[in-house]
Amino acid sequence: MRSSEYSPTVWIVDPISYSGMAYSDVGQIVALQKLGARPLLVGSDSWMLEPEIVPRIAVFRGTYGTTSRLRRGARYIASLARLLIRIRRSRPDVVHWQFTELPVADVLTMLAIRVLGIPQVYTAHELLPWTASRHHRWLFSRLYRIVDAIVVHNEVQRTEMIRRFSVDPGKVHVAPLGDYALFATPRVPQSEARALLGLSDDRPIALFFGTIRPSKGLEVLLEAWALVARKMPEAILLVIGKPYKGLDTRKTIAVIQQLGIENGVRTRFEQVDPVDTNTYYRAADVVVLPYHEIGTSGVLRYAYNSARPVIATSVGEHGARVIAGHTGHLVPPGNPTALADALTASLRDRPTLASMGEAARAYAADNFRWLDSAKELLRIYEDLRRRV
Repeated sequence: MRSSEYSPTVWIVDPISYSGMAYSDVGQIVALQKLGARPLLVGSDSWMLEPEIVPRIAVFRGTYGTTSRLRRGARYIASLARLLIRIRRSRPDVVHWQFTELPVADVLTMLAIRVLGIPQVYTAHELLPWTASRHHRWLFSRLYRIVDAIVVHNEVQRTEMIRRFSVDPGKVHVAPLGDYALFATPRVPQSEARALLGLSDDRPIALFFGTIRPSKGLEVLLEAWALVARKMPEAILLVIGKPYKGLDTRKTIAVIQQLGIENGVRTRFEQVDPVDTNTYYRAADVVVLPYHEIGTSGVLRYAYNSARPVIATSVGEHGARVIAGHTGHLVPPGNPTALADALTASLRDRPTLASMGEAARAYAADNFRWLDSAKELLRIYEDLRRRV
């Protein structure tokens, strides 16, 4: 499977590998290994997947949890110092950043690595952080100039990166996200998954899953669900995921109560174990992505690999990845009525949803391939080697 004799040592730096980013890290690393590269995940001590699934070291220690933000920030800075010492000693061929947790400190660390003469790649899963303030634009403009190559996941992101940050087009590359087939198990019977969750086998179920943040449109979904509940009081909405950086879930619960939909909504506001993750997807009939904005979606990929169709807003990659009437349905963003109509019509025909789920799984097999992404990454790494 090797496309080149080049076998670089690549450090995949992911400070938030305690989160759903871990799935992406593993898919990328496994594919790079197949192509002959020697990737190492430099991540968090709060790893959520199997300990030996990929080569890994825990450099970011004590940076995740319920301790104070000040203490976690101090530990994060200490972790970056530890990272820099390790890089200086080991001198990997490439340092490939997957995320920034404390951008000011991360940018300073990138500057120090640049002084060491080690090429750096940054994957811009999103062009700016979800909670971006005015200073973030300045910081990320500097970050994009410091690194030697930038990876985005589609041409829309590439165009936006070049336009918004005046980045040299030659350093921005497209490497799409792959699949979640390593983790999704689509052959787990729905009845078994529902029994594990204490859910009835005969009730229509929609799933909202993943990190809960304002950009994901949960408030629109809850408004829509109030309309669904009037026509289908037997339907259930599962809202499962960890709130993003202190988001107050009490407001979400208050909205659910104000809308009078407590009987039809089940919530779990925490990081979900990977085994339970698959159970939730398999228990649902359809996965809902009511996002206001999105670049690329891991939730969509997990849904497809779990043989679940999606109802998604027509933003970001959804327009290209959701085939209306085949792998799911598209609705306008911020429109609870349109979302409710799509949910009601879909949940009334669960056999069709099951067929669409199989079509979604076939689509994922044909279109989400980590090896394609890894080949592009290996080409980028080799090109950087030639420039050094």
